[in-house]
Amino acid sequence: MDVATTPYQAFPVAMSYPLRIRVRQQGYAFTRRDALEFGASDEQLRAWCRAEDVVSGAQGSYFLPPGDLDTITSAAETQRRRIRALLLVLGEGYLVTHQSALLAWDLPTDPSCDTTEIHLGHREGHRWSRRPGVRLHRVPEPIPVTTASGMPAVSAAYAIVQVGAGIGVEAAVIPADAALRNYLASPTDLAEAIRQSRRTPGCTRLATLLDLVDPRSESPGESRLRLLLRAAGVAVTPQVVIRDGDGHFVARVDLLVDGTRTIVEFDGLLKYRGAGNSEALVNEKRRELALQRLGYRVVRVVWDDLADPGRVLSLLTPPALQTGA
Repeated sequence: MDVATTPYQAFPVAMSYPLRIRVRQQGYAFTRRDALEFGASDEQLRAWCRAEDVVSGAQGSYFLPPGDLDTITSAAETQRRRIRALLLVLGEGYLVTHQSALLAWDLPTDPSCDTTEIHLGHREGHRWSRRPGVRLHRVPEPIPVTTASGMPAVSAAYAIVQVGAGIGVEAAVIPADAALRNYLASPTDLAEAIRQSRRTPGCTRLATLLDLVDPRSESPGESRLRLLLRAAGVAVTPQVVIRDGDGHFVARVDLLVDGTRTIVEFDGLLKYRGAGNSEALVNEKRRELALQRLGYRVVRVVWDDLADPGRVLSLLTPPALQTGA
């Protein structure tokens, strides 16, 4: 089974070698039946859970917590393992859909998209009673089923359309940008998924999706910022290469306001974290000074700014033209 692996994965000390092999093959997920088959007892399972070496999932499913990962990656991988564990219990016929499928494809999601709830589908609709934290959907026969992160899943394009129909077109743009950039979907795939979903409630709001998607944006923040500026009537071009008078490379910038020398950079702050953060800050300062010497003005936007479009637009206004300047 092709599953996402981590640099190091700890197993409970008392877990037998055959069980470790089974657990790893299943994406670090297993069932109570697996544990009993390979020598573990219910008492051991409870002890592993108390020690937080194992996490108990739904309906007798279990999974190992991820190893040493950053917070965002760890949360996504934890949810993938929780879903794998539940699928092991449910058996054949179930697949991941919506936000859960985006996680399976390792695609970013908009902050408005709740990934803590598990979304599952089945060809025949709801075949088991409703459970807390799980939503069930019918997946019609024309919709293809594939595999992502070792789980049966709808295609990346269809997952994007499902999320967009349920939440809004902006929630679809972020994963769509990434899917096109990483060749997990094409514009044709998205158009076909929209066509197949035309009777799905909310799908009409996706009429503009293909016009809004741009795979040049390299992070969720950049995608959101691009959409905000577009909605405000500010035309921008993503990932523009800036060169000096001799044609030498100076920088590749997140967004350049068309027809101006105003650069808009989204700072997610992740690039400044870690042991080398001081060096990253110094290099970023040198880069900005080089751009300024060429006559460019650099405007920096962070996540909090995106909640206030007026503030972002005010940052773009040259200081001399702002009220009170």
